[in-house]
Amino acid sequence: MLLKCPDCDLVQHPGPYGKCWKCQRDLPKGPVTKSGFPASPPTFDMGPSRIPWPQTKEKPETSAQQPPVRAVPSSSRPALEASPSKARWGSASSEARANRVRQVARDTVAATPATSYPNVEGMVRRALSRDLADLLGPEPRRAWGWGRSMLLIMFGSGPVMALGAWLFTGTTSGQQAANAALASVILLFVGCVAAAVVSGLTHAAAVQAREQRFEQLAKPGLDLVPQLFADAQARRAQEERAAAEAKAARQAALRAAWRLDPETGEAVLWDPKGAHPEPMDIPVVVRGSREVLDGVAAEQIARSWLHWLGADSVSDTARTRDGGVDLLTPALVVQVKAWAGTKVGIVDVQRTYGIGHAEHRLPVVISTSGFSADAVRWASANNVALLVMDPGRGTLKGASPAGSQLRRTGAS
Repeated sequence: MLLKCPDCDLVQHPGPYGKCWKCQRDLPKGPVTKSGFPASPPTFDMGPSRIPWPQTKEKPETSAQQPPVRAVPSSSRPALEASPSKARWGSASSEARANRVRQVARDTVAATPATSYPNVEGMVRRALSRDLADLLGPEPRRAWGWGRSMLLIMFGSGPVMALGAWLFTGTTSGQQAANAALASVILLFVGCVAAAVVSGLTHAAAVQAREQRFEQLAKPGLDLVPQLFADAQARRAQEERAAAEAKAARQAALRAAWRLDPETGEAVLWDPKGAHPEPMDIPVVVRGSREVLDGVAAEQIARSWLHWLGADSVSDTARTRDGGVDLLTPALVVQVKAWAGTKVGIVDVQRTYGIGHAEHRLPVVISTSGFSADAVRWASANNVALLVMDPGRGTLKGASPAGSQLRRTGAS
């Protein structure tokens, strides 16, 4: 224990004499133990170096605003509904039983998911079987089965033969003793088979009687299942119609605000600057030995796509000597390849990449016929956005990781 001297403020052990080691003044005293140390903490402040003294825990006093909790007598407690497995069916009337069975059928059908509707009757039967278990009693079991008979014949034939032979050994010849032993085994076999057959017939009769009793008790609930099933299907159809109407209204609101993605049917993550391009046919023209689409119409559709993706301003470049770039935005350089059947190769992708790297913008190549495997591989490794545009269907899909991200997050 540490004590603080009131004169020199020295924190120290009191020692056997109870004096300060520096100024020899008596330290504060309290009740002293046999070892000469104070038995209780000092009453003055010990400062920041004080070691907390262990205090005894006292029971908190009960205030007048919070009276002690008292046990409620069982006679005044509200009666709880018995669980289905512990319901007292014996004292219930037939009408109460029928109401209970109908309620179990309603609860089971209401809790059945739509995917399990074809098996709803079997689920209701299982629920009623659990609920009526106390009234039906335990399921009947075989008293004597074929397995037990075979074990008894296998392990009991030897002792029975020995017993039969021993009984006839002293009074008859050996042949008669052997015949008696064989007869004993035959009697054992016949008895085991008869016991198994009788037990099986008894068990079948008990099972049939229990099933008949169950059908009689569960009839009110089982008769109600078709109507409950029809109501559940009608309710499900109504919920699906309401969900479809809500989804259609939501999509209409998004379409009015240009925020509906027609491919996913969900709201886009950016703020579109124009309407979504509608499907349209572009005429095919022949240039030399290659069939291409009308370049002006393809660039107009690509411009509409960029506006819908959130690009604030889209400007055109010169028709000739454009360096491989057709459209410019503050963050993108876009090359449009309106080819009919030939895929865009790696050379055009690399040219667009060089221009974008020089202008510090994301290079984008939009093609109407797709890209070669080498072009896709090189664009994926060098962060070039490849987009495949289908004017006839009005779709725009990413062909590289950067293109998919641009299609998913927008160009704003």
